[in-house]
Amino acid sequence: MRDRLYDAARAAAKAVDYVGAGTVEFLADHDGEFFFLEMNTRLQVEHPVTENVTGLDLVGLQLDVATGLPLIGDEPAMHGWSIEARLYAEDPGADWQPQSGTMSGFAVPGVTERFTLTPTRGIRLDSGTEAGDTIGVHYDPMLAKVIATAPTRLEACRLLAKTLQDSVIEGVVTNRDLLVGVLRDPEFLSGEFDTGYFAHHDPADLTRGQQLSAPLAAVVAAVADAAMERSAAVVDADLPSGWRNVVSAPQTRSYRRGDDDEITVSYRFTRDGVVITSPSLDELRIVSASADAVEVQQAGLRTRYRVGRSTVRDDQRVHVQGPDGSLTLDVVPRFVDPSTLATPGSLVAPMPGVVSRVAVSEGDTVTQGQPLLWLEAMKMEHAVLATADGLVTRLVAQGTQVEPGAVLAVVGDE
Repeated sequence: MRDRLYDAARAAAKAVDYVGAGTVEFLADHDGEFFFLEMNTRLQVEHPVTENVTGLDLVGLQLDVATGLPLIGDEPAMHGWSIEARLYAEDPGADWQPQSGTMSGFAVPGVTERFTLTPTRGIRLDSGTEAGDTIGVHYDPMLAKVIATAPTRLEACRLLAKTLQDSVIEGVVTNRDLLVGVLRDPEFLSGEFDTGYFAHHDPADLTRGQQLSAPLAAVVAAVADAAMERSAAVVDADLPSGWRNVVSAPQTRSYRRGDDDEITVSYRFTRDGVVITSPSLDELRIVSASADAVEVQQAGLRTRYRVGRSTVRDDQRVHVQGPDGSLTLDVVPRFVDPSTLATPGSLVAPMPGVVSRVAVSEGDTVTQGQPLLWLEAMKMEHAVLATADGLVTRLVAQGTQVEPGAVLAVVGDE
């Protein structure tokens, strides 16, 4: 079948006298038949895979051919396996909505090559993203291409999954956990899957399966936040947070994962260290804690977690990462400014973007499900629909640049 694909690709290029790098794409069925889809007259984003298994620098060859130099030698033979993951600033669990913000942390471990051929085994990273970079709304939201190469497909999948899981990615929501979930899915590993994969594999479930337990992440976040505050204290900095010489009520901190319920952590500092009173986690003991790292012991196993922080639209987030997964939590403020509360009936932006079209005006009467406006960002357009019947009492103007959570319209009672 591969030989037939090669023959068809050569015939397509020859038919139009094409010279240069190009990619011919086909769709194949389960019977081994295939059908022409399109030809891209350029290198594609997946070209590192071909480079790694052939040992050829396709970018260099493309430039050579463009200057009139011939391709010399026999056709290359492939060796080993290479697989590429496209790390995107998007939320697969929210209809793949693109995300924007500042990358407070970004690091991929174990990289053996950057932008160049990988040997028989290793990780190649093609990326210009660094910690501190701002991910905007005007360009494709790809942060990096992470490519694993190994002698077998299974080993390449395992290497790529472990590398992505251990990567530090803080500040914006990405598809990292989804990629890890797919790379560890038995059906994907078997090779018996097709283009309908996500029709029967919920991205939210695949993502959730790679995430850290929310109660455990909240405990780690609370202890780290307490340590951070004490490290910044200017009075009695040697005393633990909330220290009393008599027993008092536990201290509390609350966190939330997305739209889930709040998780309140109650803890008390004692002579034996930090004691967690809520939530109840079996045999959990805090071994050590600092602003950016917490070590816990549970069921005899010691685990160290990295803790990072970021700010999104004035909301504080804590990123907890360990060998058993990662999770980002929103910090629930102790006191809420009433001026920040949205008006009842508010429709907010689900993603960053520009209001490309507006279908109604203030004062119009609308019905549930009626399109009010459209947001455009990163090659995507998202319709904002009325969630109930009512009167449009507020509406953002066409052409307005908005951030996630910004109020786009208010639909109230007539």
